[in-house]
Amino acid sequence: MVPIAFVMCCTLGDAVFTGVEYDNGLREEPEAKALQVCYLGSPELPIAVALRICSPNVSAAYTQRHVCSPALSKLAAQRRNSIERIANFNCLTRYEAVFQQLHGVICAPCYATLRERNVSERRTVWKGLPGLLGLVVEGWPVAQDKAPVNGIPGVAWENHALVTRRWSGLPPRLIG
Repeated sequence: MVPIAFVMCCTLGDAVFTGVEYDNGLREEPEAKALQVCYLGSPELPIAVALRICSPNVSAAYTQRHVCSPALSKLAAQRRNSIERIANFNCLTRYEAVFQQLHGVICAPCYATLRERNVSERRTVWKGLPGLLGLVVEGWPVAQDKAPVNGIPGVAWENHALVTRRWSGLPPRLIG
């Protein structure tokens, strides 16, 4: 399976176990290894992306620290408190609907930073997708490790495995 097929399978939940039926009536079911990759990757990918996009870090060019810093911290806390919902989110889908209520509340540079992270973090996941899923895809670009920012977990690529750093507030089964 190609990496994007794994991402799509990760968003199917339990339906991934039933496979797919083609127009000609043939049914294809995923192999055990593919199911394992989907099971392990499905909650980790969107959680890592969401928490990095919604980082509480203000823009270097911020103009309203007393407004922006608390608003971005609140957004990050909301994301941490909704881990179960985030785990079912497609990690490559635009995330702007989650933070658009901050438009006009935080300064323009901080909002622009959120919009930039919305693109850059999803792009980072896409570039590192084979490694995140434990796959080797010939010719796929290699993603660089991203360190945590103010305690928000980063996604690290080590030995073709996703390593989501521990953070407070996560159910134990997700931080294992």
